[in-house]
Amino acid sequence: MYNELKEAEKVEKKDCVSEAEKTLIILSYTVSDEKKETYKVELSNGAVLDLTAEEFFENSMYDTDRPLSFSFEDLIYKIYSKRAFYEGVRFVLFSKKTVSQVRKHLSELGYDEDCICFAVDYLKEEGYLDDFAYAKKFIKKATDSRVVSCRMIICELK
Repeated sequence: MYNELKEAEKVEKKDCVSEAEKTLIILSYTVSDEKKETYKVELSNGAVLDLTAEEFFENSMYDTDRPLSFSFEDLIYKIYSKRAFYEGVRFVLFSKKTVSQVRKHLSELGYDEDCICFAVDYLKEEGYLDDFAYAKKFIKKATDSRVVSCRMIICELK
């Protein structure tokens, strides 16, 4: 997902770019799907973004012809970091997961390391991830339901 816009990001990284060309402006936007509330936003660097309604309004993408106060890279990082967090919440919502399981899941979805770190840190802050609590619950469940060795528990938790 995050990697989808890496090509568009290269547009901004020209060697000899004037300040006027570096300024990011929203050229236009359209509602691409009213049922899902998604918006298609065209930016002055040539990138076209598909955003949810929340992302669209949170980043003031409705204000066309006004220079944005942040770079394209910052915008993409902000959007995809938040998407990674929401995907992490969906992943851990119904069953506890470890940090490494969440990292692997987000990596398989194509998020880069920066977005994954943001999402994991935020999930920890919000109480969705706690490896110690996961291990404690796993050990209790394993020892209550059957006879298991310490070595087997250690192997399972790795």
